[in-house]
Amino acid sequence: MRLSFVLPDGRLISLDTPSDTLMCSLRLMVSIEAGVLESNTVLLKNDQRLTIGPSNTVNDCNLHDDDLLSVQFEGSGLAVNNPLPGSAAAFPGSSGSTNPLESVSTVEAIRQSFLRLPDQQLTGIRERDPRFYEALQDSSAFWRYSQAIRSAESDIDLTFADTLNPEVQRRIERVIRQNNIDREMESAMEHYPETFGAVTMLYVACEVNGFPMKAFVDSGAQTTLMSLSCARSCNLEHLIDKRFQGMAYGVGTQKIIGRIHQAQLKLGGTAVPTSFIVLEEQQMDIMIGLDMLKRHRCCINLAENVLTVGDHTSVPFLPESELPAFAKPSNFGLVPQVAPSSDEVCYLPSPHAACWIYYFPSVECWSRLWSHCLSVI
Repeated sequence: MRLSFVLPDGRLISLDTPSDTLMCSLRLMVSIEAGVLESNTVLLKNDQRLTIGPSNTVNDCNLHDDDLLSVQFEGSGLAVNNPLPGSAAAFPGSSGSTNPLESVSTVEAIRQSFLRLPDQQLTGIRERDPRFYEALQDSSAFWRYSQAIRSAESDIDLTFADTLNPEVQRRIERVIRQNNIDREMESAMEHYPETFGAVTMLYVACEVNGFPMKAFVDSGAQTTLMSLSCARSCNLEHLIDKRFQGMAYGVGTQKIIGRIHQAQLKLGGTAVPTSFIVLEEQQMDIMIGLDMLKRHRCCINLAENVLTVGDHTSVPFLPESELPAFAKPSNFGLVPQVAPSSDEVCYLPSPHAACWIYYFPSVECWSRLWSHCLSVI
């Protein structure tokens, strides 16, 4: 198995050792690699001191492959020889540090908190920052990543020494601007926390050609749309006029198969004639657009949470539990667990046309998120 050890000065030692290795032999190997007396070497896991006897083994101490342990030196810690060349990886800014980043257990707790994120968020991290995602998979790699982040932050702090440097002044300006943004964000989180949550989209139950469906109400869409699979399910495919082929542009592009000139759409007992533009790969079955809403004098009544059709028919919007799986907020939005302080946050369109995914694309942004994690754990 492979074990990694973090020395008090921030260096990292990795050793390949069998599971039946005696703990006293393991401590000796660590001492030789670090260049200190064996009698002064203490091994800890999760801030708990490991018992090292003459006969207990690595298995007896419940150590596993890729575990990350911390090392402390008791007494004077006088070196018996120089550390082996290349045996420990030293990180910039770690020399002479008595507390390299945080305790090993704190760093591991942060790693585990990321690993507990929903699978979709982890997938987003893997796509946008593969290096960070790979570091999450291994405790020692995550430690090295955290050290690199802290080192980068130290370098940034040093650049502020020369305040007459134009580049430093621009950086200070960005920091001041970001502090103002952070202050506004904190105020919004305190007074309007609901703005950081995901909104349930507006869906209504309906019938198309006698088949029950769930339609998305979108007053921002110019025309009413239907997916090709929905047209097949409702036995309307033979009515598609393919002379109306083209491309639909919005959040991305979709191929227009054609147009259904007239079909019966039933809302709350009222049947209204509706035309549909049929898209080849539309994820939602039906999207009621502005053309149909205006033609039948529909009103989106958010106070009553209903769609009013004409003067007498009201159709309630569906609760989240009844929405299609892809349309539920837990599936189309990635809400950050800890919001970073960065002007580099970007917004990516999700498969659902009317929602957005929060994401942190840059290493600097992860650095800020990392620092925030350290402050709250």
